[in-house]
Amino acid sequence: MYGYIRFYGDELKMKDLRLFKAYYCGLCHTLKHNYGQRGRMLLSYDMTFMAIFIDAVSGEKLSLDRLACPVSPWKKKLTILNSRGLEKAAFLSILMGYYKMEDVWQDDRMPLAKVAMALYKKAFRRTSDQWPETAAIIEEKLREFYQNEKTSGIGLDELTHPFAELIALVLSSDAEEGQKDVFYKIGYHAGRWLYFIDALDDLPKDVTKGSFNAFTATLPYSAPTWQQFYEAAKDDIYANLFVSLDEIHRYLKFLNIKQHRELIENIFYLGIRSVSELILCRRRKGNDEPFAEPFKIRTTCRHGTEQDALIPSSDFPEGKEASSGE
Repeated sequence: MYGYIRFYGDELKMKDLRLFKAYYCGLCHTLKHNYGQRGRMLLSYDMTFMAIFIDAVSGEKLSLDRLACPVSPWKKKLTILNSRGLEKAAFLSILMGYYKMEDVWQDDRMPLAKVAMALYKKAFRRTSDQWPETAAIIEEKLREFYQNEKTSGIGLDELTHPFAELIALVLSSDAEEGQKDVFYKIGYHAGRWLYFIDALDDLPKDVTKGSFNAFTATLPYSAPTWQQFYEAAKDDIYANLFVSLDEIHRYLKFLNIKQHRELIENIFYLGIRSVSELILCRRRKGNDEPFAEPFKIRTTCRHGTEQDALIPSSDFPEGKEASSGE
């Protein structure tokens, strides 16, 4: 989907790295089994995390096997099979992936996005028929979300609300009754953070092309270049990103995690914080390189090399310090 939700490798135990890779391979095989080879093209870190998170709170006993990998056919890889989390992550990959393609086409008129929409249209319709309630929620919230992007004078919180609520509703839909509110709050702020970090990652491209960007559309700053805009708006951008991270950390303490706790905490406390810091550092230094790109094929081997070390607090706006999540 986006590729921003990641583990932080320097603090990850080997058992949790193997677990993440087994889920990644499991989602790859689930997508292939349900949607054919084209389904594998929608494999993402974000949906791998979704599968891990769902199974972590359900406590479902996992089945594992060693299966052939199309990327490394000479070596079978440890793979998690048929879990509740993987099934949900697979159909969400199709639904959310299709809408992401549609968004890229509407914003950038990228021909590859139009081709991808045609390629996945049948799978999208079949998935929508199989999961009508979830599909209806996604369609309703994204329609509201796109409408907000076309509404002038809208505030940043109001703009982000539909997408944040979409993630909240999807995440909390099959939570235990006593945990629904906690799931909702974590999902809401995770969705909010995802939207903000994507807007920050796209800032150079959006300003250069004159495309919509949440920050340039809502923050009270005007500048001819993205570097000048970022310099003026950096405190507001920083605050919005890390308020959402702090809220995730606050509600995570109330979550009943039955398994995979150390991996979940690594991702929430360190992984997404590291991604935030890295992209902030690039923009502060005038680097327009994107962190995540649509339709980019990734593997868990590349995952480790793409993620830099935590950026020291001196790289942030004066007087600010990165939240540790403790």
